[in-house]
Amino acid sequence: MPTEEEKKLFGDLEKFPNTIALELTNMCNGGCLFCPRSKMTRQTGVMDFDLFKKIVDQGIEGGVETFVLHWFGETTLIKDWLKYVAYIREKDPNLTKRIGLYTNGTGLTNPTELLELRPKVIAFHIEGIDEESHNVVQPGTDWQNVTNNFFKFVEAKNSDPKYRYTTVQTHFTIGNFPRKDGTFLDTATHIQRYNELFRIEGVDDTGGVSYIPWFDNLTPVEYRSSPLRFWPVDRRGPCLYLWTALTVAWDGRITMCCKDFDLSYKDLGDLTKESVLDAWNSFERRYLRYLHLSRQVQDLPCATCYFPYFNQHGKNYGWKSFMKEFWEDAD
Repeated sequence: MPTEEEKKLFGDLEKFPNTIALELTNMCNGGCLFCPRSKMTRQTGVMDFDLFKKIVDQGIEGGVETFVLHWFGETTLIKDWLKYVAYIREKDPNLTKRIGLYTNGTGLTNPTELLELRPKVIAFHIEGIDEESHNVVQPGTDWQNVTNNFFKFVEAKNSDPKYRYTTVQTHFTIGNFPRKDGTFLDTATHIQRYNELFRIEGVDDTGGVSYIPWFDNLTPVEYRSSPLRFWPVDRRGPCLYLWTALTVAWDGRITMCCKDFDLSYKDLGDLTKESVLDAWNSFERRYLRYLHLSRQVQDLPCATCYFPYFNQHGKNYGWKSFMKEFWEDAD
């Protein structure tokens, strides 16, 4: 439990996170150009099922609203990956908890099995608008295979009203779209063609997700449109994820978010040795929150991330209601 002095500095944070993101594996069959897995040095593996059950049990008891089964790997590569989804539904038969799955689509060959378990969100990460544009940006995930699986999944969802519970999304990464001849497709054209192809009955959302500069690798084109260009570090507001989401690597270690993809920042906890609540309220995590509130992120992985920009200037999760006095001078 936090001391009275620590509560004054970092807040009395005893409740559970809203979301727990579980990296069931960090193995992946894709080689996306924008993904930092090529720089990853940590060991690959699969989350122990008993560890998974411990986290889910504690999360449900503590009031966690959403379980996201994804981080830096392709969940469907696990031979019996559906048992992880099934366990959450076994513990939550009344569908009070949301289950989210992000996938490149290569392993979703039997959609009905998954739809029967009532996941709330299935997000397909499909980069291209044709075989050329997709396979250049997302090698290892053949366009024909991925799109066939996607349309088969949508068809299965549309086949039974009870499957309408599941929201189907498809996303691509906003940025440059290289083609084999070295030219780039402009963003507006890509978005238009993407929506024409994927915005069909049974698909609830299509769109782009922001590119995250993991290791200062923004190209000049990306940098010109990046909020990082005109948003000084000392003017940034805090990132919502430190208050709302807990990310767990496959081996049970805790990380701040996807910016620390190699778990190299610092020890934020290990759920093989401690409880979810202890990790959530650890001194190290509360100190990170303090650094964000005091705008001291220049030495953190957060310094090159612009998610807080969209939290601050957009409408994400009603985040401006958090510490209104802070936002008044944070523009």
